[in-house]
Amino acid sequence: MPNAPEFLEITRETNPVTGEVRIAERPGNKSLEEQINALRGYKKVSLVDVGAFEGDTILEICGRIEKEGVEVDGVYLGFSSEIANRKICDRYKSRVLNLFNLYEWIELRDFFGIDGRNVRCEDGRKMFIPYWENLIKWASIPEENEREVRELCISYNQKLFCLLEEAGQDISKTGKAISYGGKR
Repeated sequence: MPNAPEFLEITRETNPVTGEVRIAERPGNKSLEEQINALRGYKKVSLVDVGAFEGDTILEICGRIEKEGVEVDGVYLGFSSEIANRKICDRYKSRVLNLFNLYEWIELRDFFGIDGRNVRCEDGRKMFIPYWENLIKWASIPEENEREVRELCISYNQKLFCLLEEAGQDISKTGKAISYGGKR
């Protein structure tokens, strides 16, 4: 939606010590409150996102927008699980391009370790916890395969960064991967 008059840059932020997750702004963007306040000038808005796994984040954001007196006219998704779609359709007009009975949803960048569970920025630099830090819970990897998958993720992360450095790319822009100290 490149021509939208407003954008919400939202992520689920994970506390690296406790594992607590909260909805927050994406690193380097205005606070979530500021972004939602910017919508006050509209009577109605539509939300567009890549997809929904459980639908809870979208529903929470819709609730926050409505508390500001702005009507959520519709929710549009590239793909959604059937569970998320039911939850969202119970409250809002919704359009989903691809509906799946998803077991899990992991983006390739998460397995490469160039993204993961977002953590607060430090000195303006994005910090995140790679998914390989908690594969059983965050990626539904069976315990007996966790070590092998973790090693595979880390090896491809190293290969990717070597290729990027050889090509003269600034890998610092991907952010800083940190360890997870919460419950696994």
